[in-house]
Amino acid sequence: MNYLLNCIKKLPFRGRAFLIRILSFFNKSLKKYPFFFNNYEFPFYLNLNDDTAINLFLNNGLSHEKGLLSILNKISNKNNVFWDIGSNYGFYPHHILNNNLFLESICFEPNPNNYDLLSLTLKNQNNFKTYNFGIGEKKSFLNFYYSKNRSDLGSFSPVANYKNTRIKKIEINSIDNVLKFISKPDIIKIDVEGFENEVFKGFTSLNKIYPVIIIEWIDNLQPITLEEFLNYFDNSWNHFFIDNDGYLHKIKPKICSSDLLLVSSNNNLYDKIISDLIVK
Repeated sequence: MNYLLNCIKKLPFRGRAFLIRILSFFNKSLKKYPFFFNNYEFPFYLNLNDDTAINLFLNNGLSHEKGLLSILNKISNKNNVFWDIGSNYGFYPHHILNNNLFLESICFEPNPNNYDLLSLTLKNQNNFKTYNFGIGEKKSFLNFYYSKNRSDLGSFSPVANYKNTRIKKIEINSIDNVLKFISKPDIIKIDVEGFENEVFKGFTSLNKIYPVIIIEWIDNLQPITLEEFLNYFDNSWNHFFIDNDGYLHKIKPKICSSDLLLVSSNNNLYDKIISDLIVK
């Protein structure tokens, strides 16, 4: 099967994804396919019936979010705890695992299909913990909207209007509650497709523990403006957007879609970030 998949990968036309979908229909093992790339020791489990996973496979694991990967490499610290809110299959935890970047990584993924693959990728890794619930304002159950064909599209926000949308009632909890039984984060990556405002409503300890925040901001999914969102952060915070090479720039007045990094002068990584990562 690996030989056949690699032959398809080498074909010079756009129908490659369609052929892989056909294979996965007849061979159910391809819905939990152990993908090795970048000479990594540990595999990344993919559902090769999913458009996002097929794209990663055909591009040898290359992601449009290479700038964020570069940031994680540059701010890695073996004494720090990393939280990943909205882990999907575990693209970032898999990178962290294979490069031994942090002391501990904690992953939250509400989509049960994605969570199954995330758990396989991180199986038997003692410094990784996974939780199959979402993060929001308080402990409850909410409708989760997700795409049938793309694992990267899923949100508790009703604004999320994906093609072939499915809806499932899923548990959420707040960061404040979770902090009662999970290690305090030094860095948090958040990718929740327009649900950011609810996440921070449940994070009243933000300006007490001051983690580095890495967040995907998409204007047309948000119920508030970026300026209103930044009111959650006190005056000790600096706000940047991340370029494709993993460097930081001051946030522009209007940003439609970008990965942002927010860091407080009270965080132990502040000096390193300010001296090494900012484009002057």
